[in-house]
Amino acid sequence: MNDISADTVARAIEMLAADNATDELLEVQFHALVGNALDACRLRDCIPEAFGLVLAAHLCPTLKLPDYFQARDENGVWQHIPLNAEPVFVHALPNALRTFHDGPRARFQNIAEMSSVVDALKNALNAGGSLDGCTLGGPQINGLSASLYRG
Repeated sequence: MNDISADTVARAIEMLAADNATDELLEVQFHALVGNALDACRLRDCIPEAFGLVLAAHLCPTLKLPDYFQARDENGVWQHIPLNAEPVFVHALPNALRTFHDGPRARFQNIAEMSSVVDALKNALNAGGSLDGCTLGGPQINGLSASLYRG
């Protein structure tokens, strides 16, 4: 697995936050930024989940947040991978916290709304549920293999 630098993650965050960001445009931009489809996927999928986790933490302080994400192994079984095993999460989380507190708020919102974490929170709240004391599962990243994080 290639290391992805904090600078690369910061540049990807700028791209994700753009008002004109579309899946097609981001795919082209991320591939140009990192040079391959796998690392582009890591940026596209992990950064929004980091922003979503920050939003979840601030929406409900009693919500138990995951310290892992999920990726499938060779047999298609979801495996828990520590968030700190993925450099994109390591670099994106402090940026997400800073953006949440210092703004711009539109940038934070644009990125957080791309996450499955925010979708799960919306679904729970729209169903009339409460987040108090709940446990949030780690986001599932379809484009990544658990084998990337072994060893």
